[in-house]
Amino acid sequence: MNILSVDIDLNRHHMWSSRDGRVAYNATDINMRALCSHDLVLVEVASDVFYKPKGLKRGQEKAMMVRKTAWMIYNTYLTTHMYHRWLNGRENPQSRFLVAPSSEWTKKYTEEVRQRMAGVTGQDNHDIRECRTMQFFYNIHPKPWVEFHDYFNSFGFKES
Repeated sequence: MNILSVDIDLNRHHMWSSRDGRVAYNATDINMRALCSHDLVLVEVASDVFYKPKGLKRGQEKAMMVRKTAWMIYNTYLTTHMYHRWLNGRENPQSRFLVAPSSEWTKKYTEEVRQRMAGVTGQDNHDIRECRTMQFFYNIHPKPWVEFHDYFNSFGFKES
């Protein structure tokens, strides 16, 4: 099975293929060939939970929350856009498009530890290492990765 993993940053994204290696770095355009030709696409999505940043100086929290909100909006937009492009262009009708927030797929390991576990320490850049680490964690613990619609339809903000 060939896997494509996607890490989305604000206004750019990165992709790593188990078959082809790095296929997108600081990209703004979607590599459709890569997106539609893999058996499995893994996309790290924004969580529906806001985490208070640690270690910020007074007055920095508001700026951090504004930036995080912008990233969450962009992440949701790009993930949705990729999903629909994948759905309409995938080469294999049995392929899957799965998503997970980092709060779930990382199993709460620090970045340094999880990249060491995946054997990618010191290779390529941070974002590509995280894409490679997503694939490693998927192979040992796939449960956090869920179907696109299951994830986005699971949000519940009302008490009832």
